[in-house]
Amino acid sequence: MNDENQIPEIPSEEEIQARFDSIKAKLDPLTENPELDARVEAFLGQEPIAAVPTELELEAERVAKKLNGLDERLNKAKTTYQNTKPSPNSVSGGLDQKTALGMGLGLSMAYTIIGAPLLGYGLGLLINKATGNPGWHIWTTLIFSIIAVAWVAMIGSRNNDRL
Repeated sequence: MNDENQIPEIPSEEEIQARFDSIKAKLDPLTENPELDARVEAFLGQEPIAAVPTELELEAERVAKKLNGLDERLNKAKTTYQNTKPSPNSVSGGLDQKTALGMGLGLSMAYTIIGAPLLGYGLGLLINKATGNPGWHIWTTLIFSIIAVAWVAMIGSRNNDRL
């Protein structure tokens, strides 16, 4: 017979254990790996090897769970965005007419309440400089404040039925 077709002889269990012990003795005791030892012992004892997840596999599983959670949140946000997307024919960019009118009225009232007293104060300072009499800026600020409050009340009552 041809030597190439012969099956090599399988070493006995004692020979395998002796080889393992000699390799283990050569290794530094600091590099002992309990997981590797358990797998080799399980192999030598003909026990099925239980898959022990490594730290890297556990971390990969945690990252995969986080990514799945982020994907779910992203899909939910996309669905919400698509459901609330304004129509292409909308002029106000998705705001309805009442909302836009309310925002415009609110801004005009705020500017009136702030701007009129400032205008009165500035006008009073000009009158102070022109006449040389101090105190005009107090009275003009008070008068323009009263006018601003009356103007805001008039705008509010005029547009009350629209809102």
